[in-house]
Amino acid sequence: STASMKETTDRVAERLRGDYPEAKVYQFGHIFDGNLHLNVWYPSYDAGLRKVIEDTAYAFVTANRGSISAEHGIGQLKLSSLEHSKPSTAIKL
Repeated sequence: STASMKETTDRVAERLRGDYPEAKVYQFGHIFDGNLHLNVWYPSYDAGLRKVIEDTAYAFVTANRGSISAEHGIGQLKLSSLEHSKPSTAIKL
């Protein structure tokens, strides 16, 4: 839902506010089918920031029975994160 999309973005932004105040959090996606693309801008790459973003977003996805691979598939980069939204039996297939 659009409310869930906004809540995801708000949670990530709130979590980053203290440790990464320069971070800008944006959402875009397909409003009618509920696919959210979360985009975070920061002046430079930071592995710690990436971990915080992923941990926060994946926790929300898991709690709300969402998916991290709904639109484009999972790809190699996020393969290890698939467990947040798919049961292990589906992953094994």
